[in-house]
Amino acid sequence: MDILSKKYNPGVNELTIDLKRVEHEMGYTENNITDDFRNILNKLYHDALKYIHPCAVFSIYPPGTASASRGEVSLNKIDFKTGKIISGQLKKMDSVAIFALTIGSEFDKWSKGFFETGDPLAAYIADLIGSEFAESLADWLEERIAETAEKNNLGHSNRYSPGYCGWSVSEQHKLFSLLENDCGIKLTETALMQPIKSVSGIIGLGKDIIKKEYQCNICDIEFCYKRQIDQNKKVKNET
Repeated sequence: MDILSKKYNPGVNELTIDLKRVEHEMGYTENNITDDFRNILNKLYHDALKYIHPCAVFSIYPPGTASASRGEVSLNKIDFKTGKIISGQLKKMDSVAIFALTIGSEFDKWSKGFFETGDPLAAYIADLIGSEFAESLADWLEERIAETAEKNNLGHSNRYSPGYCGWSVSEQHKLFSLLENDCGIKLTETALMQPIKSVSGIIGLGKDIIKKEYQCNICDIEFCYKRQIDQNKKVKNET
């Protein structure tokens, strides 16, 4: 089996976000949200759609090219110090999907423009909207990877990204070297992605690997989007 690489440019209409998450991040609930704020949010959401141009790529490596143990993951003979949380979740993999995606540079220019015009509130809301769309695109791409895995009778893990669960973002340079296609994402010297609203990572594949719930209770990253989603679910259940 050769490396399987694919590139997608889904329409923004194929992505969905929950604006209630943005409301929650801004400190609002159904009990205290104002009509004025909701109108601003809805306008920025609809304006954002014009500047989002999704692109996503993945490369699936053949069986026998991936392994995990004792806080490290080996991908095609390149070692990554992911930490024990990630390596523990991937210990049953024997191949891997490496992915990267972005909602595009035009969104960055649009959202940064609010700072230049002296509207930090709109800039912050736009930033949150962009994060939601980036994660929606990551969900969309994970579904494509899962479909490909299932066609080959393989299970798949959750997705894991540098910068989370103890995996240093500095290892993105090595990760990107394993991608055969690209979406124009560039890495800075400190391995941050440009455009900003981009996501990269890995998904473990194998006959015995299964997707489990994210173990937020054993991770100390407070800003993790999965932890925020879990908190949002609790808020939604309480309102």
